[in-house]
Amino acid sequence: MNRVLLILLASYGCLLTSCTTWQGTTNNLSLARHPALLATAYVQASAECRALTLQVYKQASVHLSAALEDANWRAIPGKGSDKPPAIIFDLDETLLDNTPWQVRAIREGYDYPTGWKEWCLEARAGALPGALDFVRSATKMGIEIFYVSNRKAPVEEATRINLKALGFPLSADRDTVLLRNEKEEWGSDKTSRREVVARDYRVLMMFGDNLGDFLETEPSRANVSVRAKVVDDHKQYWGSRWHMLPNPIYGGWPWSILGEKSGLTGDARYETLLQKLDSGSGK
Repeated sequence: MNRVLLILLASYGCLLTSCTTWQGTTNNLSLARHPALLATAYVQASAECRALTLQVYKQASVHLSAALEDANWRAIPGKGSDKPPAIIFDLDETLLDNTPWQVRAIREGYDYPTGWKEWCLEARAGALPGALDFVRSATKMGIEIFYVSNRKAPVEEATRINLKALGFPLSADRDTVLLRNEKEEWGSDKTSRREVVARDYRVLMMFGDNLGDFLETEPSRANVSVRAKVVDDHKQYWGSRWHMLPNPIYGGWPWSILGEKSGLTGDARYETLLQKLDSGSGK
């Protein structure tokens, strides 16, 4: 009788173990299907993305001296003349690497804005390849560096600590870290903040990872064809005055494809996205 009981208990224990293992495998499979996983891995770990980022900053370096010497060189149309030179940078995924936060979000099953403020307050974002060398070169040439980011005002002090720890320059004479909601009129559209810089400086270049880092928010969140036209209409700026960094993780581009269905998640998001892409077969 005792032997039978032991066998039953052992069998029950094996069942529990197998169920636990199966559940863990299911969770891992679910995480592996996270829509941002491959993109995050690409940005954080691929040599190809590293090469792209280095390429952007190297290309910008080629034009830096000419931009400084040419009084008519401007990154903001119609702005600037004999004013001192400046360059405007976005922060996240332009100068700063936030993929560790993205990995946490995927592993722990949350999405922006959950955990984002806490990550910013840690002040632990790294510098993207080539970014610091380029900024230091520009600073040595007497160019003022401005950081125009949609991080929110409450994390400005931590952002400054992060930038300083990495070696990025911060002006002692004026505020060069211009964050969202720092002033009432500074919303997510960066146009007003770019204009603040352009009032006092000749903006030589702008760097970002999203169309809204160069143009007003409306076209940056428009549909695919409108955004493509906006890019083509400003083709004389790309690669010389405007420099786009790769960011396949987030930005205005998923919204432009999904439109009103951009809030979908999981399989519904995949299915909708797949339906909207061109297979080349006419189907």
